[in-house]
Amino acid sequence: MAGVLYSVATPIGNLNDITLRALKILKQVDYILTERKATTLKLLNFFRIRNKLVTYREDTHSKLEQKILRDLLHGKKIALVSEAGTPGFSDPGAALFNAIYRLNLQIKQDLIKVVPIPGPNSVAAAFSTLPLASPKFIFMGFSPQRHYKFQKILTELLPVAQRLKLNIVFFENSRRLLEHLDICKNLRIKNVCIAKELTKVHESILCDSPEQLQVYFKKSKNNLLGEFILIIKYNKND
Repeated sequence: MAGVLYSVATPIGNLNDITLRALKILKQVDYILTERKATTLKLLNFFRIRNKLVTYREDTHSKLEQKILRDLLHGKKIALVSEAGTPGFSDPGAALFNAIYRLNLQIKQDLIKVVPIPGPNSVAAAFSTLPLASPKFIFMGFSPQRHYKFQKILTELLPVAQRLKLNIVFFENSRRLLEHLDICKNLRIKNVCIAKELTKVHESILCDSPEQLQVYFKKSKNNLLGEFILIIKYNKND
């Protein structure tokens, strides 16, 4: 009997957000594929779980793919975790899912199972608190490092998002946040939300104009520390 790959959602900050099912899986699998060992080890130690960790990132996927597939074909049970949150959101998990589905297609049966173990997700957490005119969104992953690319993407997306009533979501880097708010201002975007450090000590969720958010983040260097989600809100009055 072939094995199972469990896609396990882990906390995005507060370790107590882990589900009981996720803890059970992390204890029972043969080993855990993790994007960052230090983060996963902190979680396992907190819950007194002992298991083997294997670093699995974009740069190691090609080296590990065949071994992982062989292990699954021989009946092993493996957990995949990202650094935080739900695997498959801007992390290497998608490459492994694709490899498994290609193999299953090749052998013409779903020999290897991929099982989701749901739990924390930063985008879902942010959306559960926001004053949005539409619940629909398009997730763009991490924002481009070059500000001109960010501007190009937004310029192309805004008409589509407005027509389809979509909010636009980016994972944002603190080094680029002020620049990208400036681009939002220049493109005459009226409403933006920033979700910062969700579930952590310095959590904050702010919704305002790009100009006012720039003022806030410029007030203190501490305001620009941490992890951010940038949400460009659909405005039904446009």
